[in-house]
Amino acid sequence: MSLASDSLHEIQALIAQSQWEEAHQACLAHLDAAPESIEGWYVLGLIAEQQGQLTEAEAAWKSALELQPEHAACHFQLGVLLQAQAQEAQALNHFQAARAFAPENFGYTRSLARSHLALGQREDLMIYVREILQQNDQEPEGYYLLGAAFQLYGRFEDAEAALRQALLLEPMHLEAAFQLGLLFCEQKRWGEAGQTLEVTLSLAIGQKTRPVWLARVWSLLGLTWQEQGQLGPAAEAWQAALKLWPEGRACTGLALQLPEIYLDHEALATWRAQFLVGLETLESTATEMDSPLQNSAQTPYALAYQGLADRELLERCGHFYQQFLPAAVSGADAKGPQTLIWSGISPLWQGALLALAQEISALKPLEILTPDPVQAEKLFQAGLSVQLIPPRRELFARALQNLEPAQIFYADLRDPLAYSLALERFAPTQAVFALQPETSGLNSLDLFFSAQALESDLAQADYSEKLVCLNQLPLFPLPTALPETWKTRRELRMAELGHVYLCPMHLAKVHPDFDAVLKEILARDRRAVIYFLHPAHSVTHTYLQQRFQETVGEKADKIRFLPCAGPEDLLQILHAADLVVDTPYCGGRASVAWALALGVPVVTWEGPQMRGRWAAAWNRHLGLAQFVVSDLQKLAPLASETASSGAWRAILKEALSQRFDTLWNPAGVAQALAI
Repeated sequence: MSLASDSLHEIQALIAQSQWEEAHQACLAHLDAAPESIEGWYVLGLIAEQQGQLTEAEAAWKSALELQPEHAACHFQLGVLLQAQAQEAQALNHFQAARAFAPENFGYTRSLARSHLALGQREDLMIYVREILQQNDQEPEGYYLLGAAFQLYGRFEDAEAALRQALLLEPMHLEAAFQLGLLFCEQKRWGEAGQTLEVTLSLAIGQKTRPVWLARVWSLLGLTWQEQGQLGPAAEAWQAALKLWPEGRACTGLALQLPEIYLDHEALATWRAQFLVGLETLESTATEMDSPLQNSAQTPYALAYQGLADRELLERCGHFYQQFLPAAVSGADAKGPQTLIWSGISPLWQGALLALAQEISALKPLEILTPDPVQAEKLFQAGLSVQLIPPRRELFARALQNLEPAQIFYADLRDPLAYSLALERFAPTQAVFALQPETSGLNSLDLFFSAQALESDLAQADYSEKLVCLNQLPLFPLPTALPETWKTRRELRMAELGHVYLCPMHLAKVHPDFDAVLKEILARDRRAVIYFLHPAHSVTHTYLQQRFQETVGEKADKIRFLPCAGPEDLLQILHAADLVVDTPYCGGRASVAWALALGVPVVTWEGPQMRGRWAAAWNRHLGLAQFVVSDLQKLAPLASETASSGAWRAILKEALSQRFDTLWNPAGVAQALAI
């Protein structure tokens, strides 16, 4: 046995006794005597990693690979090290090499599959998943990875089945439990998501997990509580995330949390002030954020629903997030296609956006990027060029860099993925539509497409972008298909007698000032029953019910809430209503358009800004200016008068039949967008 071999045995003995510093010194001495010892460099890397000296570990393994490029274990260790540092692409290269040089090592195959998962490369991931399950069809890891692959494909039922199978085979499989929680979050099954993430945290007790990973679980748990209206537990979850990762993005959820329902005017002021304090805290403390708004934070437009956001605040939010992104590039020479980011688009607007995309593509090449497999198929069937990309910012960014688009259109930045992309410049010209409730506040966006009917003469001051006012609205959402039969009020669980007033807008738009309008309607019209809608599995409406008990008083029981599962439910409920009452400051849009299409009158107060003027614009275009008031105090009298006159519905249908086709011309809008 050589002297070098003897010293390696001594080093291994020291490692076995956890005498790491002694092993480190012995290994350095060994390498001084035998600088070309491949095993010596490999062991030095293991020791350095154990001591937390990651730079030294990386250098040691690279030295071993210079001597023996086919050293599979070194490639594997480098892959693990780079993956922990979020350098997924470099890690993948080493995992591929490790498997190539040692294909019999099952652990290398699993790590390679995990690396493809981290990069969202679903086709490659599925290849190795099949290989894993072919070797052992009872392998929990295989079912975990299979579930994650199905999730990337948008096959949520298959993903859930695979992840549950992984947990059945190995109940302590931490990643499978977490992935199942992620799946429920993506489906907005917030109650199940919260329960699953709590199970994940309980499984993590006693297991070796990275603090950053645990912070991600806690921040997601905070999101599930927030979406269920439980801001106290949400704050506690985010506090736990902060303790684990004080400098990271987990703190954004805690600092910038906002409720959907405000109890009174004082609460509005309090929450806005708290939002500003949170932003100041983030500006002074956050030093890491590899993907803005991932998991725990909101886009900064929630305040717009209550008329509280402003350009200065939004610009400040944008600047905060942009500091974590690469420096902006001009892209002045980009000659790629026009590109539309299709992410988070409400089903109520998808038909209109599809029609507009077809008209744009008829003028110039248009590429659509979307994370939604269902929408990708519809767009493809409509003859449009579309790329289906997993919902990860870095994958979308890479696709945009490859496309080098001449112009990018964002339909709506309330979607976190779309907002995070808009923070960065990928094209010489970047624009957003008026689906966005207000200015983006981003210096990376150049144009905001709105309409003359929606904006005042001084509106440009409210926008960080150049405001482009078209002679018609950029989008008009028509129902794609009407139900074959209309349900009765009894079938819809609505009052069969009396006047049905409907407020179908998102509940976050119900400003405290609206309560007085509702109270006056109920006082003026004894036959009135007022309905709001809420998502089928949401509990947010219960907080609004509590508020109405205090502000409306004894007649609050005549304000009721109906579950609404989707577009068909909305059409049925709209058809059964006598009229729609628009919310102030931030009014209805798609629901208002659908009401008008069904001949249901919409009464509205024309607010000071674009987000509160859509219903007024449509009413005026249809020759129904009598349904628009200039003073919020006049809204209740108009609503009660309109509900009592059955003739309005016939008059409205006549107006629609004559003018509805002139409300929106997508070909004309496409021409106007060609700037």
